[in-house]
Amino acid sequence: MPGTSPSSCPARTLPAERSRYAEATVADIVEASGISVGSLYHHFGGKPGLVIRLVRRLLPTSDGVSEPSPWGRRHGVRPDASVDRMDALRRALGWLSACYALVFLTFALPHWGVVPGLMGEPVIIPAAVVETLCVAAVLVGARGALAGRSWAWNGLVYSHAAALGGVVLGILAMALGGAAGSALLTWYHGSMAAVLAAGLAGAFYVSSVRR
Repeated sequence: MPGTSPSSCPARTLPAERSRYAEATVADIVEASGISVGSLYHHFGGKPGLVIRLVRRLLPTSDGVSEPSPWGRRHGVRPDASVDRMDALRRALGWLSACYALVFLTFALPHWGVVPGLMGEPVIIPAAVVETLCVAAVLVGARGALAGRSWAWNGLVYSHAAALGGVVLGILAMALGGAAGSALLTWYHGSMAAVLAAGLAGAFYVSSVRR
């Protein structure tokens, strides 16, 4: 595919005023090189992978692979280790999102009245509606992350934010309604809020770094 081989890195086509790593965005690279966003992520895994490929092209050794820094040699860090870590985190958040969907569904069923009395939870239609929407949101995020879609990180950010908003809404509804709620429901709200907030922070950080 034109513009995606190691000999024609798209980052080399950036104008001088946007050639600094921190300033150049994926949109800049796509516009300057003419390749699609999907091709960029498919061939390079995002901006960090593209920069690594460019460094390897500009600073080759006898075997065509750039030398790691002295620190990297001491600690066994490969040039593309950061990309591998981001891929591992993306897959982990994808599987966790699938688990979150299962947890939301487990509570949505008794709240809809489909499985009355499951875990001692009563029928609560508003809660069931919110939980069902949370199931849909985190499943979309999981699908994008596990399939390696170009929108995977943005999908994880939006799905975690939507699900976290649903959990916070449930906590506020209990507090303002004066209902104490069961110990299980309190644990459910607190645990899901904590893990979703942590996942959102991780996804948001990586998403911002990749721009």
